[in-house]
Amino acid sequence: MENQIAETRQSIEQMEGEQKHLHDRITFSAITLELHEEYQASLETNEPSAGRRIRNAVVDGFRAAAEGSLALLVFLLNAAPSLLLATIILFWPVRRAWRKLRNSASAPAPAH
Repeated sequence: MENQIAETRQSIEQMEGEQKHLHDRITFSAITLELHEEYQASLETNEPSAGRRIRNAVVDGFRAAAEGSLALLVFLLNAAPSLLLATIILFWPVRRAWRKLRNSASAPAPAH
């Protein structure tokens, strides 16, 4: 009876070891999948005509010009308060320096 219990216990331990080994194999397994599509050339060409392509280029050009103009307007509206403040702050010092420079340039040079 003890031999049967020992054999059964050994069998259970062996099965548990195999189960753990299989579980580890499943955990560390990797699946490689490769898909290939065969290219088949089409006999039909759906390219737009030259007139349609020119029209699309004109429309895209006007759209790009409108978007660029809008971007410039937004930039100016964002930068205008800062530029106005800088102009107000720098107006008097620049004006005074300009007058001094102009007065020194218009004054006659001393004769030697």
